[in-house]
Amino acid sequence: YFYGDTYAPSNAAVRLTVGTLTPTTITISTNNTTPALNQSFTLSGTLKAGTTPISGKSITLKRVDPSGNWSTVGTTTTATNGTYTFTRSESAQGTYTYYVYFYGDTYAPSNAGVSVLYS
Repeated sequence: YFYGDTYAPSNAAVRLTVGTLTPTTITISTNNTTPALNQSFTLSGTLKAGTTPISGKSITLKRVDPSGNWSTVGTTTTATNGTYTFTRSESAQGTYTYYVYFYGDTYAPSNAGVSVLYS
């Protein structure tokens, strides 16, 4: 994985799966795309296989800060209705991009992202 510098992040991978994994989708949204510095906001979403929520699965939250540095900032488990929630705040100005990852198991992996501007 290339995390970026003056170029955008990029990655490539090869994964061999024997059999067929059930496709998944994960969503992410925020209750505030422009919070004040140190103001808490939530990132939440749902993990589904088709229209069926998937419970008990690990979700990882990663962040890209205004300098382009990636970090893992949290993990949680989906609830019985497939939802998850993270609460965050930041102390420096700039645009932060958050990505959620479901790495897969008997279900196929999926990911999604959202940006938040701190001013």
